[in-house]
Amino acid sequence: NNNNNNNNNQQQETIMDNHCDDILSHLVEILKATRAPPYIVTNIAITMARLVKSFPDRIIKKWDQFAVEWIQSLSMFQEDNDKIQSFQTLMLVVMKNPIAVVQSRNGCTVLFKAIASWQHPPKFLNDSFQKVLMGFKKAAPNWDNIMNNLDQNTQHILKSRYNV
Repeated sequence: NNNNNNNNNQQQETIMDNHCDDILSHLVEILKATRAPPYIVTNIAITMARLVKSFPDRIIKKWDQFAVEWIQSLSMFQEDNDKIQSFQTLMLVVMKNPIAVVQSRNGCTVLFKAIASWQHPPKFLNDSFQKVLMGFKKAAPNWDNIMNNLDQNTQHILKSRYNV
């Protein structure tokens, strides 16, 4: 029975693999549409997180096409399990390829605002935020400039909650 489960999972992955690029490009197109309703945007953000989690190496290559919009959209909805899992995936991708965030237009600003937008992150996610922020602080030669580009509230949250 376990073998059947493995076979089904492999078949589903193969089917998804064949359509992954098309699905991603359509989701990105909708996400970038300025008049997309908020409920659509949040559902797309969750769906993209699931796609990224399933195909991280493949999708990370296209990161610069959607990173800023995706991170912004992840901040738009309430703190629930979907948002927790989506941010968990985001942190894994950021840790795997922080250069992509740095090189994306406004990448650091959007990421740091998204982290600061959390009211009550679970401890494990808060720890991931801390790790990512400290990594950026250590690696970024222009850390003060990045922080100065953030609004006062975001700066305050990052400094008080994460000591960066």
